[in-house]
Amino acid sequence: MKKYGGKGFFVLKTTRNYTFTNFPCRRVSMKKEIITFLVVGTINTIVTWAIYWMLLSFFGHQSSYAITFCIGTLISWSLNSKKTFKVALSGRKLALYFMFYIASYFFGRSVLYLCVDVADIDKYYAIIIVTIVSIPVNFYGSRKILKDKASVDV
Repeated sequence: MKKYGGKGFFVLKTTRNYTFTNFPCRRVSMKKEIITFLVVGTINTIVTWAIYWMLLSFFGHQSSYAITFCIGTLISWSLNSKKTFKVALSGRKLALYFMFYIASYFFGRSVLYLCVDVADIDKYYAIIIVTIVSIPVNFYGSRKILKDKASVDV
């Protein structure tokens, strides 16, 4: 094998032509998914915060959060299915996605508890830590659910 071009590109010489194999293709695809996931997450966060603040005029903070959580999960499922992971929308995947995000919600609450009640971090800053810790968990969980061929509707 003879190295060609940049990192990870190889030319395999055959009798008639050249075959290109892009070994870091998975990494490039994963990086693109991560960037898109972050963009989708930012959009979703802005929209759900606006909905939450609007709902506070009509409901208490716990009810507003519960409604916003459901709406945010639907937005996240829809945008991540179509834009981030480019898969078809599926009722079964929606149910699995929602169950995962409920587990993620409790994971986030646990991290928040550790930050505020155990480590004595200010509650306004603790949410930043929860968000940062939750991003990789949510990315890999979302990716597994949405791209898993076994969870497709039959």
